[in-house]
Amino acid sequence: MNQEISGNRNTFFYPRAWIYLRCQTEEQAIQQKLEMLTAAQNRGYDPLAIGMDIGRADRFWRPAFRRLIRQIRKENIDIVLVPRLSAIDTRQRKLVRFLRLVQKHQVVVQTVERNLADDLCRHGLDAIVGG
Repeated sequence: MNQEISGNRNTFFYPRAWIYLRCQTEEQAIQQKLEMLTAAQNRGYDPLAIGMDIGRADRFWRPAFRRLIRQIRKENIDIVLVPRLSAIDTRQRKLVRFLRLVQKHQVVVQTVERNLADDLCRHGLDAIVGG
């Protein structure tokens, strides 16, 4: 599942990270992209891709989100890095669907702007996902 780089004496595993953003405007997208790349770098990730959907708040199956889902199903990534869970969707039912998919494929979701446990609680998912 992880990329493996072998040296003479040590073996290192680098998680395959995917950044996903959903923004209202191009300006917001540029700012968030820089913030997310900095966060990824601070966590030691070199992202495989950055998926951005701009101005598509009303649809669940957005183009970049669909690419993300395909990569999760193909098990090509280990980590999804998002600013907050609402970048995926604000509807609890859709978030549960997404979180069950990532759990099934052993993908880790990490949030940057909020603590993930707090974000889960904010969306009423702490008991659903944790159990």
